[in-house]
Amino acid sequence: MQVKNLLEGFLTALYPFDAKCFACGIEAPLNAACLCEACSIKIRRAGELTAPDGLCGLYAAFYYDEPLHRAVHSFKYLNARYLARYFAATFSLPELWEFDVIVPVPLHPKRLRRRGYNQSALLAALLSKQLGIPVEGPLLRRRLETKPQAGLSSAKRRENMLFAFCASNAVRGRSILLIDDVVTTASTLSACAMALNEKGAAKVYAACFCTAPLIH
Repeated sequence: MQVKNLLEGFLTALYPFDAKCFACGIEAPLNAACLCEACSIKIRRAGELTAPDGLCGLYAAFYYDEPLHRAVHSFKYLNARYLARYFAATFSLPELWEFDVIVPVPLHPKRLRRRGYNQSALLAALLSKQLGIPVEGPLLRRRLETKPQAGLSSAKRRENMLFAFCASNAVRGRSILLIDDVVTTASTLSACAMALNEKGAAKVYAACFCTAPLIH
């Protein structure tokens, strides 16, 4: 009986019965990023991107291709908080980046109450453990409850985010890593960077789980 239990434990470790691809949700053998073979083929790694105004660097782990739509939607809107550990594990930040604090892109308090959590804060907390760098969410605050960015044009996204954020005086002289889930036009990240730079931040970088293909 003991030998049988040991064998079953060994097989379960190799082929866990509840192992599901975080992108498609299908039980299958997974790679180190917890993706099945089919999704691994479809999903494209991104990396360092051209940074918009206000940012010293911009990074995304993946392009926002079709297999990731389901996972990101579940993470943001369907309380799939467990996906944060898979998403955070895929980050591989540029070696030359130097920052001393991590700040998640904040939600407006009303939206935070409705949703119950800030998905960017979940990612930031896990990256903090991986990198050994503290999270200081109060350094950045969303003061306006803006319209959802989905479906807006690039110009409307920038207009929507204008003056939406304010930063603490405590950012002066500090290098900051902003964390968000998805970057589309970078208007949100630019608005965050503008608020941080106005208060004297030394450098502002941004990292996201995935990026729309139009960001290069």
